[in-house]
Amino acid sequence: MESAIRERVEHWFAKRGNGEGEEANGAASSASDEEMMKAAGEEMVELILDGRQFKSVSHEASDLLQKLQVLGKFTCNQTGLHSVEGFPVMPSVKTLELTDNHISGGLEALVKSFPNLKRLQLGGNYFRTFEVLEPL
Repeated sequence: MESAIRERVEHWFAKRGNGEGEEANGAASSASDEEMMKAAGEEMVELILDGRQFKSVSHEASDLLQKLQVLGKFTCNQTGLHSVEGFPVMPSVKTLELTDNHISGGLEALVKSFPNLKRLQLGGNYFRTFEVLEPL
């Protein structure tokens, strides 16, 4: 997951470089990881990790996500995610998409990590009973 986050931040940073949505020549390659994450933390409002393969949120991924202070939309559709435990507290996230994964419970972690959600998509996961959804 951490490599997917870094890749998306680098792509965002390169697009941000020239302000026209086209990759700036060498903008991302000349900036350090730290510089890119700092800028993303202050300006990046959307992170889409759809289709990337990861089963859980590692400590390193959690640390990277926590730096994204203004992120409003976060999507991890079709990633193979098994657990929502490990996400950091991300109060700026209003839209969270976790469709078509392997999540089957532990949703109380979502309530703690994303306290200001307005939109949550969980379709296509492995919930066996409605009781699993009670924490929401």
